[in-house]
Amino acid sequence: LTSKYSSSFRVSSKVMDSEKLLEGKSEREEAKKEIEGDSEGKHNMEYFTNKTAPPVGVDYFMAVLGVAQVVCIVLHGLFTDYEDPSSTSMADESYYFTVAVMVLLGFALLMTFLQRYALGSVGYTLLIIAVSVQWAVLMDGFWEGAYHQHFHKIKIGTKSVLEANFAAAAILISFGGIIGKCTPTQVIVLALIEAAFYTLNTVLVLKWLEAADVGGTITIHMFGASFGLAAAYALGKPSEVGEENESTSRTSDVLSLVGTILLWVLWPAFNAAEAKPGSKAETVAIINTLFAISSGCVFAFITSRLMSGHRQFQQPEIQNATLAGGVAMGSAANMIVRPAGAMAIGGFAGFLSVWGFAWLQPRIRELGLHDTCGILNLHGMPSILGALVSVVIAAFASKSDGYNDEYDSVFPQGKKQAWYQLAATGLTLLIAILSGFLTGALVSVFPDNMKKIKNFAFRDDPFWDMDTGMQKQHL
Repeated sequence: LTSKYSSSFRVSSKVMDSEKLLEGKSEREEAKKEIEGDSEGKHNMEYFTNKTAPPVGVDYFMAVLGVAQVVCIVLHGLFTDYEDPSSTSMADESYYFTVAVMVLLGFALLMTFLQRYALGSVGYTLLIIAVSVQWAVLMDGFWEGAYHQHFHKIKIGTKSVLEANFAAAAILISFGGIIGKCTPTQVIVLALIEAAFYTLNTVLVLKWLEAADVGGTITIHMFGASFGLAAAYALGKPSEVGEENESTSRTSDVLSLVGTILLWVLWPAFNAAEAKPGSKAETVAIINTLFAISSGCVFAFITSRLMSGHRQFQQPEIQNATLAGGVAMGSAANMIVRPAGAMAIGGFAGFLSVWGFAWLQPRIRELGLHDTCGILNLHGMPSILGALVSVVIAAFASKSDGYNDEYDSVFPQGKKQAWYQLAATGLTLLIAILSGFLTGALVSVFPDNMKKIKNFAFRDDPFWDMDTGMQKQHL
């Protein structure tokens, strides 16, 4: 009887596999017909698949990136200069290197989970940072001048490039939502536009509203996730054939987990980097973040095993949700919540993130939102949690809690701080979602897009010379 049912199951499985193959074949044929109507697209698809002849037409990537870099050089020549070294502290330099390593290596490795897109994950991370750091310094200086209604030379010091790295972090978070579904040209355009809106939002939140956000829960994580999700929705889902490339391997998963460990170790410094050096707030930020991210890690492992249904850990959840405590603790990192409070905040964030991966993400994909890295679960929901936590703490905080003479620097708006935290949250969501959707819609109609090679989503070979690389390895 068991043999009979097993045989029936194998037959039905073969039928299902045949149906999938037929569906994939028909979609490939439709894509082929679509490309055949465009001589340039047909030629380039032939190049991507067989390397028969170099691509033809305008190289939009070289044009966009080249013009952007030349403009950036000219603007820096006209409007920037060095800051007085006496205003730079050793703490700023130390935090700069820590955050730079975290953003470049940590994010790059975390995104290598796609086995066919490892070069794009790491390579575009480097390119995004290189472009956005230069551009963010200019944009931040411009918005600062507009806010103070006084334009002058932008003085660049260690603090400036540290904050530019925070901008790069927000842009890389957004990149996680669209990774594998856009061309290098689209990536550059998204980075340039997002840098402008990120710095605008940061000036409004931190200068105008004077919100408490030492660890960037609102300005970095919430903005980056909201912008990226809105852009991903505007870009649309990849084709079914292209989505088949969205697979992992044991090697890519292990490499991504190495990125998780690197981010996990450096996260307390990330949250404390904007605190006053040598202050109690700096120490509190490091301790709170360490306990929050540790508790979040524990709850992520527990929840992953619980929700799997077969008592096994799920790789995407462990790679990401173990960091959620650091995200949620950001805004309140320098606030007096005691270690137990930090552990409670981080633990709930770890649970919430795993729940997002296990239950919510499959459902939002059905609604047309394809979130490649799960930025909603790691950065989106934990950042909203962290913002609400900062509202509650600000509402009940007082100088007698242990802030001493640092109360006014932690809560610039005093007893009204909670309302300003809510306002900062709403403003950030508004600016990020609107600018993200409009930017995604803009690049989706850009001449250089993935529509002509939609079946090559989540693959390196359309944009990286895989054959030459393999040949060199064997020489």
